Amino acid sequence: MKAAFSEDHQHFLQDLKNKQALWQQYTILLTTVLTPINRERQLFRVLLSANGDAHFKQQLWKLVADEIDTRVDLYNAHFTDKLPRNYALVMNVDGLIGLIEAWLNNPHPESVEHFSQILTASQLIAPLNLLEEN
Repeated sequence: MKAAFSEDHQHFLQDLKNKQALWQQYTILLTTVLTPINRERQLFRVLLSANGDAHFKQQLWKLVADEIDTRVDLYNAHFTDKLPRNYALVMNVDGLIGLIEAWLNNPHPESVEHFSQILTASQLIAPLNLLEEN
């Protein structure tokens, strides 16, 4: 994963204003990261399970958190003060890892490409944008 992130950083040309390019770049990166995870679904499912490897989970959490911080810097941006930074980071990291766990445990999972689009949407669409009035 770390190698895929580093490779993506080398080609990072997007800013926050170009949403379409940002969306595409993020989806491509996630496809690259999820492909080997998909090949080893059973192993990752076990590692991330309730009885899995706590050290692996901590390392994964740190890797994702560090990547979010790196991307914030690459965007030349910062977290807003709408939520304290530490809570915003937890919301993002736990959301990504939780969605990956749900995908790994899905008996009929989406393709890597489709799930990459779902993960991208989860990061680029605000939670209230997912709600509509009845």
